[in-house]
Amino acid sequence: MAPGPAGLRRVERFREKPDAATARQFLASGRHLWNAGIFVFRGETLLGHLARLAPEIGSGLAALVRQPERAAEIYAALPAVSIDYAVMEKLDDIVTLPLDCGWDDLGSWQALYEVLPAGEGGNRSHGATIAVDARDNLLFADAGTIAVLGVEGLVVVRTGDTVLVLPRERAQEVRRVVDALAAAGRADLL
Repeated sequence: MAPGPAGLRRVERFREKPDAATARQFLASGRHLWNAGIFVFRGETLLGHLARLAPEIGSGLAALVRQPERAAEIYAALPAVSIDYAVMEKLDDIVTLPLDCGWDDLGSWQALYEVLPAGEGGNRSHGATIAVDARDNLLFADAGTIAVLGVEGLVVVRTGDTVLVLPRERAQEVRRVVDALAAAGRADLL
């Protein structure tokens, strides 16, 4: 990374989620920064990158502008790919601003579990929850109340009238549920 004005540095290459051995090498070298997932673009710049590098997403966003009443249908048809893979890994004109701060990627249920304070039995919760004889669960209610009895290591989420329950160790597989809902024509739940 070459230093630039105001602490900015030109990025030689963006690499999303390298394997563990490569990540250790990156950190040990002292020449790499960790991506916090915070990106800044002008709107037209990002749309241009999407049109060029991820045309299915770019055309989907254009369709959303033309037909906002079809938002749920159009969104469900978009490819399930992060901006990191769709755009950032393919760009060769990136700059970064190194920042040393307290930050956690709350992009997964496990990450949320790790930052919420532990209550009785090691349960972590948000919203109206009750845990009886339960251990090491993540209970997340933004509507209604979640009550659990005698369970261990679960993620239980209630948003609106929708409930998601899965083992914490399989939280990274939640995309399978999203895909199943889309295939079942239940984009309204996504």
